[in-house]
Amino acid sequence: MLSVCIGAITNIIFDFILIRTLKIGVAGAAIGTVVAQFISCMFVLCFLRFKSKIKLHKEELSIEKMKHIVKLGFSPFLIIASDSIILIVMNMMLQKYGGNMGDIYISAITVAQSYFLLITGPLLGISSGTQPIYAYHFGAQNLKKIKEAFKIVISFAFLFCLVMFIISMCYSNVFVAMFTNDAMTMPIADRAIKIFCLGILMMSIQYVLVDGITGLSNVKLSLFLSLNRKLMYLGCTCLLPAFLGVSNIFYAQPTADIYASIVTIICFIKIIPSYLKSHGVQ
Repeated sequence: MLSVCIGAITNIIFDFILIRTLKIGVAGAAIGTVVAQFISCMFVLCFLRFKSKIKLHKEELSIEKMKHIVKLGFSPFLIIASDSIILIVMNMMLQKYGGNMGDIYISAITVAQSYFLLITGPLLGISSGTQPIYAYHFGAQNLKKIKEAFKIVISFAFLFCLVMFIISMCYSNVFVAMFTNDAMTMPIADRAIKIFCLGILMMSIQYVLVDGITGLSNVKLSLFLSLNRKLMYLGCTCLLPAFLGVSNIFYAQPTADIYASIVTIICFIKIIPSYLKSHGVQ
């Protein structure tokens, strides 16, 4: 948590200096982010080298261990990378089908996506942060604790998303007003936020299950489930504005969330029990 705080605070400070004081603009924001990530990374490496009870030792590294680390990290990497691709495609679709309103739609969806990060950020923290719990009990072959962990984390994530859903439906206009006072952008952004949040209750379950499956070391299944959601999102992003009009592109988010959550729940129920049993977890 300290490493995250160091990165966040450093980023804020550098953003202020580079954007507000030195007037570098967007490039300043990018530089600030890279510098903050570097400082946070150095803190983590120093901690692991000098302070941690389990220290980093060069001689202990091996190709096999590195392959396993990369394999476990590939799923979250792909999720983040695909998010960028979807964002690019969505902006292209809005510009293509939005006509004279293209820029306004892009501005509106940028506001909506910024707001949505207030939900997905903490949700990702909950789901990915609890991966070591599943991994620990998976290694200990403690099925009871694995089930208990899933129940607690899903309940907590669902409760968080329920609160955010209520806030989104009632007060999304307050957040929009923080970004813009443009009379044309505000109602579109407000509508986009409400539509984006239609699937967050199901999404809470999907996030926890996919990251939990990664924690159980079933990378292939978690990767499939992650890509399944992204492909649906990408497909809806391309097809909805073409057939239902540009104003309905916002439904790509809840459609992908609900669809992927259903598939994830089915796969989890059908596959994970036998997977655990095959690894001696009973």
